[in-house]
Amino acid sequence: MTPSPKLMTVPEVARELRVDPATVRRWITTGRLPATKPGKDYRVHQDDVVQLLRGSRVHSTPLVTA
Repeated sequence: MTPSPKLMTVPEVARELRVDPATVRRWITTGRLPATKPGKDYRVHQDDVVQLLRGSRVHSTPLVTA
């Protein structure tokens, strides 16, 4: 069994990248950073954060919320 990928909250991603949480949310809604929204808060895979830092992230489809 493979380990589950670590999911990070917006504040955790913001601290890791040293940016404002609003910046992380903007990256999510514009498709620069893939995320899921299992409830009312976003979750980001740690691997996607690493890829964003490396500059190798291919833009995803912008997240549209109702």
